[in-house]
Amino acid sequence: MAATKTGLIYDDYATLTPVHAGIDLTHLRRLVAEELELYQKRTPKSAELFARAQKHMVKGVPCTWQADWFLPYTFYVERAKGNRLWDVDGNEYIDFHFADTPAIFGHSPDNAVTRGIADQLLNRGVTSLAPTEDAIASAEMLAEKVGLPFWYVTLSASDSNRMAINLARSITKRSKLLMFNVGYHGTVDDTLKWMPRPGKIEFRWAHFRPGEDPAAVTKIVEFNDLEAVERALKAEDVAILLTEPFLTDGGFTMPREGWHQGLRELCTRYGTLLLIDETHTQTSGPGGLTREWGLDPDIWVSGKSIGAGLPVGVMGLKEEWARKWQALLDGFTPWGVCGLTGQGTTNSANMLCLRALRLSLEHNYTDATFAKMFDSMNHLQRGMQRVIEKHGAPFRVDAVGARLNVSFTPDVCYDALSAAKGVGFGGYREYWLYYCLNRGVVLIPIVNMILTGPDTTFDDCDKLVQLWDETLAHMYGK
Repeated sequence: MAATKTGLIYDDYATLTPVHAGIDLTHLRRLVAEELELYQKRTPKSAELFARAQKHMVKGVPCTWQADWFLPYTFYVERAKGNRLWDVDGNEYIDFHFADTPAIFGHSPDNAVTRGIADQLLNRGVTSLAPTEDAIASAEMLAEKVGLPFWYVTLSASDSNRMAINLARSITKRSKLLMFNVGYHGTVDDTLKWMPRPGKIEFRWAHFRPGEDPAAVTKIVEFNDLEAVERALKAEDVAILLTEPFLTDGGFTMPREGWHQGLRELCTRYGTLLLIDETHTQTSGPGGLTREWGLDPDIWVSGKSIGAGLPVGVMGLKEEWARKWQALLDGFTPWGVCGLTGQGTTNSANMLCLRALRLSLEHNYTDATFAKMFDSMNHLQRGMQRVIEKHGAPFRVDAVGARLNVSFTPDVCYDALSAAKGVGFGGYREYWLYYCLNRGVVLIPIVNMILTGPDTTFDDCDKLVQLWDETLAHMYGK
């Protein structure tokens, strides 16, 4: 059964679509079709731009992330300010999306960060193959906030993960990595894999790297399964284990008690470096969940919001591994040219991005800023929970820091499959997303995550709670 012109085939999601008493999926999908029709009436100029864009850009966008709305066409943004967006048709939106985290501290805020970036761009230069004092100040602040002493700057979190894998392989002389099923670590080729059936590792996209064995250098086990982790590490061929504090790519997959302590102990026992990827969970505080939960990684990576929305990634290292890496560079690099190691690019750690990183760490990554975000998130979560109780719906909302997940199933998820079912593919997620979009609220389109920034007000949250109430009423045919 096709969902109008979106390309979404509901049958593709049949095994992931929740079935609940009182909710008729046929009725729900009719509601989705009505919202898609309304969307097209509200966005004629975006439709015109999309037709024009298709002549020169795949899927009508310069980056395929921008096409992940399952809409007949993507809406085009005219401007953004604070926690508001305006599309080319003049529609205004409250932004709970924030570009999927990079803009979490607001669009073009009138503050020291924006003014400092503008001054750097206009008066101090954009890039140079020599460092600035901003790099030292940034590394000092990262060391204080996160707890790791040595730092490297890249262009993105994906770039940082890619570099960390190469670094771990060089240090340990091992080729393999270990990750968790449905874990996400950016555009790193060796992590663009999953395990749809026990023991069967596949590329997430069937046509990706044809002829290559997806299990050649990648091991995958289920989150929260320490026995499987130990089996994967026992061969002592795994250079690095990559994980988020909790998985965020298909709903929230939460850690069981003792999980992170167990990972640390196993990685130490078998000589594998432990990487914590906080690209999403940086919304949990100035030092992420590494500081909040007392985690102990060998390597820590992040990106997205870390540089106030500019393309910046960071990688932190324990001193032991930083010293070994430096020894490798000193003793191995041909002709003393560090660039030949394949780490970073000529535009990594450029002057503009370093300035943005320093200013963001100084002014955005503070307890006071996060307190504003947490207040709004707590208000939002309480309101959405009251709506669930009002309707007696078997849904749940979970917030960690300034990030909230809507699950269309009732239980906390400790495995990736359960979390994926909670996304509500096949009608729930689509209706919630489009109903909000047509009434002036933008949500993260892929996995029901909602963000609050320092500009998010209680009134903004109340608007979203109202739409949540209306959405559930319509789902139940009220």
